[in-house]
Amino acid sequence: MQKFSYQRKLFAYFFTLFLVYTIIIMLFQYSREKRHRINNLNISLSNISELSKNYIESNSITKHNTYFLLDSLVKIFPMEGIRLTIVNTEGKVLYDNSVTDISKMENHLDRPEIKESLYADFGTNIRRSVTTGVDYYYYSRFYGKYFIRTAVIYNISVINFLKTDKLFYVFIILIFGIGWILPRLKSRPGC
Repeated sequence: MQKFSYQRKLFAYFFTLFLVYTIIIMLFQYSREKRHRINNLNISLSNISELSKNYIESNSITKHNTYFLLDSLVKIFPMEGIRLTIVNTEGKVLYDNSVTDISKMENHLDRPEIKESLYADFGTNIRRSVTTGVDYYYYSRFYGKYFIRTAVIYNISVINFLKTDKLFYVFIILIFGIGWILPRLKSRPGC
């Protein structure tokens, strides 16, 4: 009777240890994959920002105030539905491909992604646009004389892109189940 109780305690100890270990691995993997997917989206938007900056500088757009030239660049972006906004250091919108009359746009210095990009390499935010009423994933970079803000519509395809892959969790649960069943089968008499 005491041997059975000892085996049960030992099994409960290892089961708990294995369960905690499995949960830690799952949480770590979830966090890691989520960061990886967000990083991929940020890299894509960063590349578009850099392309836009190079286009602005090579065409002297800020010098000649010819921001309308960016319309031709937006047409060839590798991702569809990109919103491109150029904001000066005072917060005035100089260009926005999603708005026909930028003179009616309010000051953008208080936008979270703009604020963050002042103190970090870049700023991001997911929120509803005050101007268009559409939810966006925003990415902003400060280039000394102006901000370039790129955004993608935060819709089902972006949400699904940012979601983690569920196959890993099925695999971990399967391994956990096998790891739980095998010791029980071996501890049965006659096995």
